Amino acid sequence: MSPLATIIIALPLLASALVAMASRYIHRSTAHRVTLAAIGLTALLVPGLLLHSGGGSSVTIEWLPGSGPMGLTAGASSVYAMLVTTWAGFLALLGTASR
Repeated sequence: MSPLATIIIALPLLASALVAMASRYIHRSTAHRVTLAAIGLTALLVPGLLLHSGGGSSVTIEWLPGSGPMGLTAGASSVYAMLVTTWAGFLALLGTASR
């Protein structure tokens, strides 16, 4: 898997784990800012995947013995869907004010 795809997957997961673990100790506005920063950075990195779209399998594994290799690919349509979804989430979170 390309390092960019790894960052795009890992960044929101790590930020959400950080907010979930520290939710008792941090203020709600801090949790909102961390979440907004993670989604914003992810939304800015997703267009970089368009350079890698259609380049074959990113990850190839053999799930069941004898079934042959299976892989995940990043086609242009899936990257566009990810781009729209990420930006919609970012704008929705930006529209909600932290209290």
